[in-house]
Amino acid sequence: MKCGIRMHPQVYTKSSAMRRIKPVCWFSGIALFLVVGLYGTCALGGDFWPPKVPDEIPESFTLSHPPVQKIVLGNLTLQWEKTSLQEVRNTIGVGVIRHRGDAGDSEGSLCYHTRSSGRIWLISGEMHTDQLIYIVSGKADAGSGKSADCPELPARFQPVSLNGALWIGTSANQLKKLFGPPSATKDGWLFYSYLGKTKIRGETFDRTAGLMVRTRNGKVVELSAYHTTTD
Repeated sequence: MKCGIRMHPQVYTKSSAMRRIKPVCWFSGIALFLVVGLYGTCALGGDFWPPKVPDEIPESFTLSHPPVQKIVLGNLTLQWEKTSLQEVRNTIGVGVIRHRGDAGDSEGSLCYHTRSSGRIWLISGEMHTDQLIYIVSGKADAGSGKSADCPELPARFQPVSLNGALWIGTSANQLKKLFGPPSATKDGWLFYSYLGKTKIRGETFDRTAGLMVRTRNGKVVELSAYHTTTD
């Protein structure tokens, strides 16, 4: 199967450029990207890089809509593939945008520490030339607290949540109420996956979105969500 990639014409604002990639190739590629590039171990030093997730994402799409519509940081709402890392950094006033990798393995990320729910990582990759956010991760016991590389979020940008309802510490029962049964399970992770269509200025695109969650003692302790629009 050939996975051709080409630049997508701007369809939102100047900060919303997207690349276009065939959906099946994209879904296979995102699993590799999450592990090899973005979610590798902290080999480059520091604990501000996003944690590792499963090395394969089951291709089982059972959701009728994307599981995560928005990322909420206190009084700030971030939008998938529209909000950039630089915009977040400028608004919050603290944080270090880290970069690593080249070409298809490149990524940028912002790490923040929260008072009661571990760390959050906002991530953009090679697919988004304007550093647009398309992955967000959180982990309860990550790192050793706040640091210059992963500063604490100012109070007005806490609490953190996905959809205003889900984050580290959410109960397994609430998770079930929000999303129903998972699309798949693997190695202790729950996968909630969506693949569908969307129209942008009259043109039809594929939308791939998912949520990966790990629980312990009836509570969410780690999660990662992604959202991308392709052709």
